[in-house]
Amino acid sequence: MPQQTADAATDTQCLPRIKCPNCWNEFEPCDCVYISRHETLLGDPIVGDEAQMRFLPSRFSGNCMAVDPAGLTCHQLACPRCHLEIPRASLDFHPAFLSIVGAPGCGKSFLLGSMCWTMRKVLPRLGLLFTDADPTLNQVVHAYEQTLFLAEDPTKPVSIRKTELDGGDLYRSVQLGLHEMRLPRPFLFTIAAGQEGQRDARGRLLVLYDNAGEHFLPGSDATRAPVTEHLVQSAAILFVFDPTQDPRVRRLCSTDDPQVQHGTRPGQAGTAVRQETVMSEAAARIRKHLGRSPQRLHDRPLIVILAKADAWIHNLPDVDLSTEPFTTDPDGRMSLDMDRVRAVSGSCEAFIDAHCPELIAAARSFCSEVLFVPVSATGCHPELVEQDERQFYGVRPSSMRPQWVTVPLVRALDEVLVELGVKGG
Repeated sequence: MPQQTADAATDTQCLPRIKCPNCWNEFEPCDCVYISRHETLLGDPIVGDEAQMRFLPSRFSGNCMAVDPAGLTCHQLACPRCHLEIPRASLDFHPAFLSIVGAPGCGKSFLLGSMCWTMRKVLPRLGLLFTDADPTLNQVVHAYEQTLFLAEDPTKPVSIRKTELDGGDLYRSVQLGLHEMRLPRPFLFTIAAGQEGQRDARGRLLVLYDNAGEHFLPGSDATRAPVTEHLVQSAAILFVFDPTQDPRVRRLCSTDDPQVQHGTRPGQAGTAVRQETVMSEAAARIRKHLGRSPQRLHDRPLIVILAKADAWIHNLPDVDLSTEPFTTDPDGRMSLDMDRVRAVSGSCEAFIDAHCPELIAAARSFCSEVLFVPVSATGCHPELVEQDERQFYGVRPSSMRPQWVTVPLVRALDEVLVELGVKGG
């Protein structure tokens, strides 16, 4: 394949090998396929009859852009194996994979929206730029952010709909040979060195995966739909544990929170989820894919995100979430205060061990490095809303005060941040 194909894909120096964030296939830049633009060029044997045709270019415009068979210049790239779109940043920056795991109803969608929104503000204070690798590929997380922080009426309670198991916004089906496979739709961001308006050549592509909690329930089918295989790729596992789902901790939670009185979802009072089995299932799948013994600990960090802290953190009077755990050195450089984070982790682990010892056992038998981080995606209690003959938990955007939501992600990206010149923990 002529080098012009690779040159057309990017105006910077390409990586020698690219890893697809959708199917984890590795390939050379010159093997990228393009997505046609002309409306008549529909149908692809891998992504479906309604998709735009994928093609290897043989013609290029004067500025080295690929030209589809109908004569239109094309800009969108796709993986040569799964034919799903990849951002152009995939050609420039090495990926950093992270997985978010949790039981159904643990609040991952709220956490993801709050985390990404806040990261856009925090990383510039660390001297880094945090931007969408391609806005069209992050529409789901944009919708989360819009709902929680940019509502037209910030005094009206809003909610995020539950992650769907099949299809929906987080999964896509492709035909690979004789097998139809459902692959996860990652959220893609670039983390680059430099201040706003400036940028140097250093950077990484953050590839963040979220799954419906049901995909990690023991016995769920992981063969036909390998939507959880990203666990093996991930530099860290972010496990979301919801203390309000456990009846032993729920008795200690604030009675002002309707989730304490009515359960995780309205009408399901008293429903207890064995969340440690979700963690154990994730560990089993990693060991299976890597061919490792259950006695061998995973060598990637496990960050246990203790969600909905606004409902239970009062049980730990020594823990203060009102201020973020970042420090500034004499040169004005900000970094994560890991001494404070570790102290809070120790207090939280002791609290959870006193009431949910099976979770601590599952975590310690999973990974060699475990950190417990209390987080409140909203910083306030939700309220029970009745609307259009349905009930849901809603939060008013005007009341959103996220607490510690960036800490798990910043810690998980510690090695990346050090590479980019930010002091690590």
